[in-house]
Formats: sequence, structure tokens, C-alpha cells
Amino acid sequence: MSEYAAYLGIDWADTKHDLCLVDAPTGTKTGLVLKHTPEAIAEYFTCLRARYPGQKIAVALEQSRGPLLYALLQYDFLVLYPINPTTLAKYREAFTPSRAKDDPTDAEFAAELVMQHRERLKAWHPDDEETRTLRYLVEHRRRLVGDRTRISNRLTSLLKWRYFCPKFMRQSFHEYAGESVQHSFWARAYYEQQIARGKTRQAAVRALAYKWIRIIWKCWRTRTPYSEVKYLESLRKKGSPLLKYAVTNPA
Repeated sequence: MSEYAAYLGIDWADTKHDLCLVDAPTGTKTGLVLKHTPEAIAEYFTCLRARYPGQKIAVALEQSRGPLLYALLQYDFLVLYPINPTTLAKYREAFTPSRAKDDPTDAEFAAELVMQHRERLKAWHPDDEETRTLRYLVEHRRRLVGDRTRISNRLTSLLKWRYFCPKFMRQSFHEYAGESVQHSFWARAYYEQQIARGKTRQAAVRALAYKWIRIIWKCWRTRTPYSEVKYLESLRKKGSPLLKYAVTNPA
């Protein structure tokens, strides 16, 4: 008897997923489209568990990491087989060179691949909690560094046009200053401090923009990347009243 009660192939996408379920005892195939929402995923796999109580289901999907894979980890009856996209593409081409509209879907091929050749595939076992946490922090840091580099490059580019288009420069810094309130601790505190002093939103953003101009101008002249941590530390060493305001008036 098969070690699995069924085989499930998933063609992963951003907004929806094509699924093909093959019942092991009968070989019956069932195809459907699943929306990429927590509710839809939970409903389908809860029903799948009830359909095959106490039995394992092999799941083949075309990627080794991603939101869907991690979402499926909570279901202990699923055994996940991530398939290299190149492997699936070559398998598809071997049997459907014509690529006609009535050819099987990638979900069907994925299900067939894990059903017929799973001894050549490797089941995915998730990392322990500490490793997953570390990976998440590293990826989060990478995104922050990328955001900082992108914003710094854009601001540097704008600074080069400072003497040629001062009006455009002011408008651009006002726009970035407004955005920084959502991402910078001190910028948000400074903005709220200006509002507390009775300034309008436009005046508060304008004051914040002037402050950013001085900071970025110094970074540009010294060829030093802006660092939120270093700037906060400099405010602390100077005994800046801005930090005192932020502490006594948390967002």
C-alpha cells in the first residue's frame, strides 16, 4: 500500500493557486483553484484533513521557500516536496512539447512527479525555531539596508540638482519628510513635537524637511551613509530635548 493517501500538486502564484489532488487508491484526479488568502487555505486543508483522517498527503509545489509553504507547515498530515522549477519545466516539456491549451496543468505535473518519482525528491523539513527566527531577522535587515540605500541614492541624486532646481528640491524633500514620519523614530517625534507646539501639518513637515536637508547634506559631504541608530546616539550624547519629548510622549 502507498505510504500516502493522496498526492497534491500546487502551481503557486501571487493571488491564486492551481491545485490537482490525486487519490492514491483510485487514481482519481480533482482540480481546483484556491485563492491566496488565509481563510481559503485554512478551509481547504481542514476539509482535506477530514477527508483523509489520520493519513499523510504528499504535497508538491514549485518553490522551496515562500508564504504558502510556511502556511502549510501548520498541517502535520502534509509532507511537503519542494520541486526545482527547472525540474518541473523539463518534466512538462518531455510530455507536452506542443504546449496546447488542453495539456495538463503544472499542478497536475507536480502531483504526477511526486507520485511517480518521489524517491528522487527530498521531503522538506523546516528549520528549528531559532534558525527560522535568525533567517527572518537577516531577511528583514537586508530589506532595511536595501531601503536605506535606495532612499540615500535618491536623495543624493536630488542634492546634485540643488542649485539647478531649488523649488523642485524643496518639494521633493517635503515629500520624503512626510514619508519618514512612518519609518523614522526621531522624525515622527520631531513632527509630533511641532504639532504640539501649534504648527500646522504643512509647517511641521516643512520644518522636518529642513532638518533632513541638513542631515543628508552632511552625509553627502562626508561620504557617510545615514544611520538611524548613529543619529539617535548622537542626539542622546547631546542631551537633545527631542528624545526627552519622545520618551514622555510615546506614539
